[in-house]
Amino acid sequence: MLSFFRINDPSRIIIVFILLLVVRLPFYIQGITITLPDLNHFLIGESLANGSSLYISLWEDISPFSAWTYMLLHFLFGKSIWAYHTIGFLLMFFQCLLFNAITYKNKLYNEGTYVPAIVYGLLMSISSGMYSLSPILMSSTFILLALNNIFRQVEFRMKSDEPILGIGIYLGVAALFYLPAAIFGLIALIILAFFSSTIGRRYVLVFFGFALPLLLVICYFYFIDGVASAWSIVATKIFNPNKFDYLSYQSILLILAIPLLYFIFSIVRIVQKNRFSNYQLRLIQLVIVWMLMSLFLMIWMEKLVTSFIFFIPTFAIIITHYFLLIKNRLKAEMLFSLFMIGVLYLNLAMLYNWFSVNTYIDNSHEQLLITSYDDKVADKRILVLGDNLHIYKKASLATPFLDWQLSSETLKEPNYYGKSARIYLGFTDQNPPEIIIDLENCMPKLQKNIMFIQDNYVRTEANVYRLKQGTN
Repeated sequence: MLSFFRINDPSRIIIVFILLLVVRLPFYIQGITITLPDLNHFLIGESLANGSSLYISLWEDISPFSAWTYMLLHFLFGKSIWAYHTIGFLLMFFQCLLFNAITYKNKLYNEGTYVPAIVYGLLMSISSGMYSLSPILMSSTFILLALNNIFRQVEFRMKSDEPILGIGIYLGVAALFYLPAAIFGLIALIILAFFSSTIGRRYVLVFFGFALPLLLVICYFYFIDGVASAWSIVATKIFNPNKFDYLSYQSILLILAIPLLYFIFSIVRIVQKNRFSNYQLRLIQLVIVWMLMSLFLMIWMEKLVTSFIFFIPTFAIIITHYFLLIKNRLKAEMLFSLFMIGVLYLNLAMLYNWFSVNTYIDNSHEQLLITSYDDKVADKRILVLGDNLHIYKKASLATPFLDWQLSSETLKEPNYYGKSARIYLGFTDQNPPEIIIDLENCMPKLQKNIMFIQDNYVRTEANVYRLKQGTN
């Protein structure tokens, strides 16, 4: 199989597509389930499609380009998990093509080959948690484009300024899809300083390119009078993060065991062989530094298997070197086959819980749970006062208050004029919630301080308040 992909024939990419589809096929046959992150994205897309403005009438810390993408998907497909997974697969496959083109044009290897494409695709398929269209997946496309320009600068020391400017622009757009990706702007500057003879003016160009898309988005929010709201939400998440860890470190390490094992083998093999040009050695050193510095993202981000997507380009570059360095054809084929089988086996083991593997890889925190409120809120506009997104799975969001961390301070203490005004506008700017589920005992204070809520909501049972008939 490895020798098949080493042939520089464009038709091989069709087999890459089919093979990656086969890896995911059991998951599709079993039936795609909506996870907690998927539900969050559904609610964001639906709310924006119904006329809410991000950060103003929808309190959620998602980056704007991802939010607007989910809004577009809701316009086109509604709450379709199949749409998310289909587009996620096509975007992943596009990244395989892009990654393969980057390694070929920048001469990372001594031969033209499609091995980088299949290695990248297999690494992107190590867990079903990576299959859906996530902000990290969208952001990583632009990080790949930036990495391509960095390689070109290291190799050619380009005289033109456009690719240097492009590095900043790509990374700025990446941050607008996923805010923690902004750290790659700093990493790019450090990489250019250590691995190229870039002149000082060009560092300013990278910074300008990075700031340009962010400034354009800030201008948009300025014209809709939303800069203060946007900054308040972004600053809260930057300086006072309340991360929810979907996976334990043990689960992440077990999911990544095969890639990590091959990565370690690859590093050892590269050090032993050292059959590279000076340029290739610089690129290998570059990607290792890129990967090590990217570990800071793990501190910032929530523990999700999708977080590994940012490391996949560096892993794929090093692991591909490993396969191409093996001179014994039988050994190379065997190790590559084990790599493919290992990825497929881990997917199937987690899907069907072979050998009770899910006891050690616990992804239950990503799964939607049945709640006692499901039948009450089905097909209703609701507001959940508390940190329980599961209740929304059969309902629609009413009011801006989706993210409980961002909303709790206002909703728990409504006895200040500014907070009362924001809550009142949240209830009256659009259709008010038909049902309020109060998990934090906020409603007594809300009814005391806000006449609209006092007049229009009645408690029907524990934690449940309903909108009175005839209220719009």
